[in-house]
Amino acid sequence: MGALEDDPEWKAVAGRMRPASIVDAANALAWMQDGAGERERSSLRATVPGPVVTLLTLLLARRYRREVAPVWR
Repeated sequence: MGALEDDPEWKAVAGRMRPASIVDAANALAWMQDGAGERERSSLRATVPGPVVTLLTLLLARRYRREVAPVWR
């Protein structure tokens, strides 16, 4: 994937894969962390700053934590 970072076609595809809203992004971050080990979480935080992940998942992913997470586990 690293070789594709500068590829214009990949950039266009990656742009379309972005969440539609900040709440969608928060839910995606909560889902990525759900059941993840320390290795996965540290990898996520290497890409997205830890405080951003924490704030988004605590403030905006409440519905995910309330309705989806209990079923997912």
